[in-house]
Amino acid sequence: MEQKLRDIDSMTSYGSDFQTFVGIKEVEKYVHKEEYQLQSLFDNNQLDEICIKFKVNKQFQSYLTDITQVCEIFLQTIPTKVRIFREDKRQMQTPISSKESHLGLAQKFDIEEGSRNRSIRGCTFMPNGKFVFTDRNSQALIIHDNDGSFQYSIEGHGRVFDVAAIDNTYVAVTSGSEAVVYLYNIESKEVVKTTKTNGPCYGITFKSGVLFYCVEGKGIETITLSDNTISEFYIEALPWGTYITTVDENICFVNHEIDIIKLLDSSSKVCWTFNYKHFLRDPRGVTSDNHGIIYLIGHATNNVVSISTIDNVECNQILSMEDGLLNPTAIDFDARRNSIMVVSWEGSVLVYNCN
Repeated sequence: MEQKLRDIDSMTSYGSDFQTFVGIKEVEKYVHKEEYQLQSLFDNNQLDEICIKFKVNKQFQSYLTDITQVCEIFLQTIPTKVRIFREDKRQMQTPISSKESHLGLAQKFDIEEGSRNRSIRGCTFMPNGKFVFTDRNSQALIIHDNDGSFQYSIEGHGRVFDVAAIDNTYVAVTSGSEAVVYLYNIESKEVVKTTKTNGPCYGITFKSGVLFYCVEGKGIETITLSDNTISEFYIEALPWGTYITTVDENICFVNHEIDIIKLLDSSSKVCWTFNYKHFLRDPRGVTSDNHGIIYLIGHATNNVVSISTIDNVECNQILSMEDGLLNPTAIDFDARRNSIMVVSWEGSVLVYNCN
């Protein structure tokens, strides 16, 4: 990184405007790649500290002749104290097609309770209008009432990443690097089912009794809730942190390593592939509305774009920093109320009515 900074100094001092522009673009690509690698290390617990602890058996002195076990030696993982923050990106780095949106701000609130050093990764509307969020840093589910007021938090059974509502009582939560999907009863605040997946799992969505989730390095798997059967749905070497949603009867996911979004039909056949790199950078959450329009978050570009495929594939920016977006990470659509929710990394929640 120090070498890159020296390169920038040289370009700005001795290069032409065009050479400086091209050089900075190359540095930007390098920084973006390094950011993904660092975040991957953080999410996969590779920065955690491993300690070996020694515990002496208390019977050792009094009953030396009778003991069968002198001590226990075990490993303890201590979460890393490293925290990753992103500076405010004040300028768009890619050309974006803007279009007047028909969104009206209905609610605005901050996620309460827990650590103020948040890392919100997932959000979902419950059928009754309540909100559920996953906080990666505090490893907790946070529940707010439909008026935006805080209700309570649930300490995670393990790590938490994304969340999908099943009904008014149950939500499914992925664990990221722990390779487990948890089924939580948010009323009793308990885990009622734990399902081991075939790899680190990230984005998750629910449709007609089936959970669809993204597995790092493998693709998309499903869990049928009636019998807890795990099935392979689509094969692709997906990166960590891949998000997914349903679009009518289809499945849509984002591969941020190669800058594409794909739509699959119910038989896992690819319907279309769209390259979004000219519209946003560092995509995160994805959702869709009642009309089959897909909404995708650009975390680095602080925007939300809509992707419509009714006639031809059309992509337009509908929300930006001018609308209050800053480091957005999670998004969900409420089909019952025709509302869309956008949540920032730090816990700011914006809810819009779709007119």
